[in-house]
Amino acid sequence: MTEGDDKFWLRVSDGKVIRASESKAEDRLGPYDTAEEAANGLKALHEREARLDEEDRAWSGEEQDS
Repeated sequence: MTEGDDKFWLRVSDGKVIRASESKAEDRLGPYDTAEEAANGLKALHEREARLDEEDRAWSGEEQDS
């Protein structure tokens, strides 16, 4: 078993949930404990980025776009 094969990963190019040995490290997102978490990896990443962008705007005093 390859290191990380006990976890789940999301292959970014096609959105497929995989094990570590199925794709190069630069082509996958993770690791995740469950296949479901991996399948939602990009959505979670985008939500986290949006939240951090909002926090940055609030911290710097910029107005939010409506």
